Amino acid sequence: MNVLLADDERLVRSSLRSMLEELNVPIRIVGEAQNGEQMLEMVRAHSPDLIFVDIRMPKLDGLEAIRRGKLITPDASWVILTGFSEFKYAQDALRLGASNYLLKPAEPEELEKCVLKAMKEQHKTSDYLNYEFEHWMSAQLRSSGSENGIVDDGAYKGYKFASLTLIPHVSESKSEWTESLQKLAYEIQESISKQTGFKDSRSGIASLRGDALTCFWAFPLSDSRDEERLTAILERQTVSILSRFGELPVHLLQTGLCNDSATLLREMDELRALSPLRVFFPFRSSCIRIEDLRRQSVSPHARDVADQLIQLSELYHRKDYVGYLQKIASLKKIKSSALFEDRNCFKHACRFIAASIGSEEQEALSADHWYHALQRHGDAMLSAPDGAGPPERTDIVQRVMDYVDKHYMDEIAIGSLAGELNVTPNYLSTLFHKRNGVTFVKYLTNTRMLKAKELLVMKPDLKVQEVAQAVGYFSSRHFTKLFLEHFKCYPSDIRERNG
Repeated sequence: MNVLLADDERLVRSSLRSMLEELNVPIRIVGEAQNGEQMLEMVRAHSPDLIFVDIRMPKLDGLEAIRRGKLITPDASWVILTGFSEFKYAQDALRLGASNYLLKPAEPEELEKCVLKAMKEQHKTSDYLNYEFEHWMSAQLRSSGSENGIVDDGAYKGYKFASLTLIPHVSESKSEWTESLQKLAYEIQESISKQTGFKDSRSGIASLRGDALTCFWAFPLSDSRDEERLTAILERQTVSILSRFGELPVHLLQTGLCNDSATLLREMDELRALSPLRVFFPFRSSCIRIEDLRRQSVSPHARDVADQLIQLSELYHRKDYVGYLQKIASLKKIKSSALFEDRNCFKHACRFIAASIGSEEQEALSADHWYHALQRHGDAMLSAPDGAGPPERTDIVQRVMDYVDKHYMDEIAIGSLAGELNVTPNYLSTLFHKRNGVTFVKYLTNTRMLKAKELLVMKPDLKVQEVAQAVGYFSSRHFTKLFLEHFKCYPSDIRERNG
């Protein structure tokens, strides 16, 4: 979070800087202003997230500085620095939209509270703006597949667009890597958005086709040097985050930076069409750019070979022994130059197959020996017991739903559940909504209402207050309000109908 200090007393600014730097929070002080006019110049230059401003400064006082500053950066948080005699001014500043005030000299504990409150407000604003962008991009994606085509309303005019698609290898442990892939996409999305210089970026995640997930961003860039820096950051951060996910077998496919959403969607369509060619590139260690896939597509029979290799792994996991052998026979009919002459491409294709079907890497073998090794590996299907394979880990969302079904009468918070599952509340909330189509709170409420209706019918002697408490509500008025919204009738009506 970027912080700006504005006070005409150097000692006050130095003291604030020192205390801020000692806090164990991710902040960066982008400047110090001595008066109101200088503060506005720095606000324009740096777009800070949090501004500490003295209520009385030369050239432009704090109240007027806040009023003008909010026009420049409406989402920033403002904290007033004031003395006891200026408390009336501080109240006026709060009415103007300042989020807090500090009495000088500021105490470290109070300063930390201000910073943490501002960070919470910024995260809330950022989450909303990202949700808004994700919704807008989803509409763009839907329109791209309609007869009318893409309709760009110009909502993000001046932004540059980019996307990164995560495609996992075919695997028997589908639920395990599905959960990991979703968490990976979320962490990549968060990490890029928090990079210095890209705080006004927007991001979202979509499941577009099959098991792949796509992260997309809009960046307010104007300098070509920023574009080069962004491309490098995108790949470096993605690969760095992926390294923390063990041996998750996934290819990372990256579009270029596009001047508008229509161009991005066209590149995303092209990327999907070229995506089978990923088998000729390393996975996990780098991003595959769309221009790399374009170059690979020129190679004779490359697309045909890539399609066949992916189908081979799918047949293996379906335990289709006959289809698997037929696919090997089809591969043999393709000219060997498409697969074996470029040893680097062959190496990556071997590693893709090894990771997908659990075979040994055979990149040093000749063509005949390689096909024979694939066939021998397939023969193991015949001797494997039914249902053999690694047990799948219980889906994280299903675990939450199971918990709600058993503990609906208790006080349940998404934050405590996220802590138990070792994920962030935002990630769990987003994942739950994406998977179920309703929020966690809505699901909990629906469960409680159904349980309440069951109690009203099965135990007619219970009072409404007792039913409310039995399903987790201590206010019968609040319970009745929710019940009415859910069933369009009062709890007493249910009893009369079944009396």
